[in-house]
Amino acid sequence: MAMTLDNIKVLLSLTEDDSQDDILSILLLNASKMVCVFLGVEELPRTLEFVAEDMAIAKYRKLGAEGIKQEKIDVLSTTYVTNDLEPFKAILIQYKDNNSLGGKRLRML
Repeated sequence: MAMTLDNIKVLLSLTEDDSQDDILSILLLNASKMVCVFLGVEELPRTLEFVAEDMAIAKYRKLGAEGIKQEKIDVLSTTYVTNDLEPFKAILIQYKDNNSLGGKRLRML
């Protein structure tokens, strides 16, 4: 399955609304670039497209709350993740390890 704007819109229940397409496209592109930089690759691997989609969704949900670490309303408290890659680091590191993308490593014998 290819990474698409449609996937994101379905997950956000925006299938009937095209007004957010430009924002979602930018967020998806930026998320893809962040994953590529983290991995040290030029092109997003197909198996990690879901990570870029999930990152774009998370960023979309935080629009308007940039810079806020925690928000309290009455008895409800929300803590925001400040590093967009953090929730996905384990998956990305596992991918790097499985695909020898970690660069040169010094191994002690």
